[in-house]
Amino acid sequence: MHLHTVLWYGLLVWLLERLYRMFDPDTVRSNVATLIFAVSSQHLLTVTWLAARNHLIAGCFILLTIMCFHLWRQGKGSRYGVLALLTSALGLMCAEAGIASFAYLGAYALVYESDKPWAPRLKALLPFVITVVIWRVTYTHLGYGSSGSGGYIDPASDPVRFAQTLLLRIPTLLYASSAGAAVVLSMLVGQYFGLWSTRLARFYGVGALLALIPVCAALPNDRLLLNAEFGLSALLAMLFVQVLPRRRLYTGKLATAAKLLVAVLMTVHLLVYPLATPVMSALFWCPQCQVHPSFGQRRSSTHAHRVGCTPHQSIGTQWHRRERESGLQQAAVQSRRLGASWSLCGHRDGGHATGQGQNGAIRI
Repeated sequence: MHLHTVLWYGLLVWLLERLYRMFDPDTVRSNVATLIFAVSSQHLLTVTWLAARNHLIAGCFILLTIMCFHLWRQGKGSRYGVLALLTSALGLMCAEAGIASFAYLGAYALVYESDKPWAPRLKALLPFVITVVIWRVTYTHLGYGSSGSGGYIDPASDPVRFAQTLLLRIPTLLYASSAGAAVVLSMLVGQYFGLWSTRLARFYGVGALLALIPVCAALPNDRLLLNAEFGLSALLAMLFVQVLPRRRLYTGKLATAAKLLVAVLMTVHLLVYPLATPVMSALFWCPQCQVHPSFGQRRSSTHAHRVGCTPHQSIGTQWHRRERESGLQQAAVQSRRLGASWSLCGHRDGGHATGQGQNGAIRI
């Protein structure tokens, strides 16, 4: 199972490298951007947690959508437009995170094609808007989603609260991703380095920021940064390649401070992360159980006894049971508050429960 996830991540990195080369003929920047993304320790949870595999699959379809859309808009044939529409729909079927493809397509129309009239740009986005609307209507009609939870805010049902949350969660996500510092840094000294003079840098930056908006519906987490780092990694690579060869040309106090910040970012992404990722991978797994301590199941009764578990229970099993019981209790309390009649049905080892009431269905 974990091998499948690793293979999906390998495919994701390969597709990202193809996308970078498609947009940027500079192979050095493309290779550096791919390296920054591939060795980032912030992807560790996404790769090791089996339940997060759908984010990797959706990410692959997002990259395919961007590449096909680019080929279509560059006049390579209408078949690429059809493929872009198909892959965007498949991405949405994999995970809600698939909506990030629309963020990059919006940035493409807004920034990358800024030299073209507005009418054809908006017309090109219309089929994708319709696809998102159909997906959302179907999603709601089938009873998917979450309500009454402080950890998730549905943008469609509670847009005001979601808009207020954006002001808190986007800075948090940017702070959590040191790649996000590239956006802040380039905004401060980008004009000095000439980074924002290219439409490619603006496309990556705007696309990454727009991709952060839908993930703000959930509590900030490293795995939510995956799609935004498609653009952030490229933006970092452009910053490094822009500054490093010309570092002696930039003089003065402002230039020294800016170069120092760039040096810190280079150290983090090209030295610390490549070294930290294997170390964190080793620490992420329990050496006695040979399985992830939070999400796995017991394999060593000796270790289970040492940490205070019964021979038939592991840390992961107890953690899952507590989470399920807590979720069911919260759902029961919520149903009593709403005055609804609920019929809760939970499978002890299935990791989920469903509730059916007068107002619809809730899935936990």
